[in-house]
Amino acid sequence: MKKAASVFIKLIISIILVVTFFTGLIYIQTTIYTFPPPTPFSGDSLVNPYQNIDNKTYKCNFHAHSIAWKGITNGHNSSQDLTKAYKDQGYTVAGVSNYHCITDSINSNSPVYIPVYEHGINIFKSHLLGIEPRKPSYFDFPLWQNTSQKQQIINDIRNNGGLVTIAHPKFMDGHTLEDMSQLTNYQFVEVLNHYRISDEYWDAALTAGRLVYGIGNDDTHDINNEPTFRMWTEVFAESPTKDGILDAMVKGRAFMVYSQDGGADGYFSNVKTSGDTIECWFTGKIDTVEVWGPRHTLLAKQQLRMLNTEDSLTGFKHGEYVLPKNISYARLVGKSNECALYLNPIVRSVNGKTSGVERLVPEIDVLKTWFYRLCVLLIEVVIVFLFLFTWQLKPFKR
Repeated sequence: MKKAASVFIKLIISIILVVTFFTGLIYIQTTIYTFPPPTPFSGDSLVNPYQNIDNKTYKCNFHAHSIAWKGITNGHNSSQDLTKAYKDQGYTVAGVSNYHCITDSINSNSPVYIPVYEHGINIFKSHLLGIEPRKPSYFDFPLWQNTSQKQQIINDIRNNGGLVTIAHPKFMDGHTLEDMSQLTNYQFVEVLNHYRISDEYWDAALTAGRLVYGIGNDDTHDINNEPTFRMWTEVFAESPTKDGILDAMVKGRAFMVYSQDGGADGYFSNVKTSGDTIECWFTGKIDTVEVWGPRHTLLAKQQLRMLNTEDSLTGFKHGEYVLPKNISYARLVGKSNECALYLNPIVRSVNGKTSGVERLVPEIDVLKTWFYRLCVLLIEVVIVFLFLFTWQLKPFKR
């Protein structure tokens, strides 16, 4: 009996050691980066992504799950049923973002097909969306992830040709505020997601001078039993095509909608800038505008009003805010009792140009990279000797 118990304990220890050893083979591939320092937006002119837009928008969702991987992952509807439901709700883009799997156009009823997948095989929900990649990446760090490891995954998706969205960063703190102030080489932050609203994390990136834009998605796994059709992205595209929509999004010509019941009872019309003055117009029941700035600070909150008789006839409501010289950016949120419209930021610039630090690929710190890998290698050696010791095996014989 004692012998059987001893063997059982040895088997448990061995399994732990083997799993740890193979996990180490993943972490030994880590690259350590030197990140561009925080570079707040500065200058006398403002970059306004809504300059010269028309009022035609296209309703898009890039994050929803269907049945995939033989039902192993969390998805309860077929891709056809999922995308048809979005199409019936008036969506132009109904993205199916299964884990490490791109649903092809044959299995999609989306009016405009844009390939997308969710990247993330790790316990702390450090997830990304790859939008229009050539192929999915399967590499990930399954347990903890430092900022460099998160950057490494971003770079991997970018190397496959995809645009990158940091998905639900607030969810389980998958991306910390410190991460957001350092990471680069990605385009979007998923600010609205039915699991979490991550506007504070978006502000951490913007405060550090990373000009990345926001998108909103349902992230539904079951269209019948989860909140669906409540969060989305409206895109001011020149045409309802893949290229038209993606081009508009990377230029920030979009806004996000949070709706309590699936319908927006108001609409964003336009933003204009002159000097340091920001003017905005909303319609419908949107009656309040909030102005948010660096470090997730509420800079102002005001009631919208109609300026003249023409506004009364058209229903346009106006707000105005003068951006102080020492404030690097502002983003607007129009609100009613039922919904909120999150706009992309208006940032300070020098002659219309920002530093572009968000587009940089961080430099590799060669010394720290090899030191990290050496430490993992030493741990691997210790694991091997512990395994041999557990079974009283001798690796060397005289």
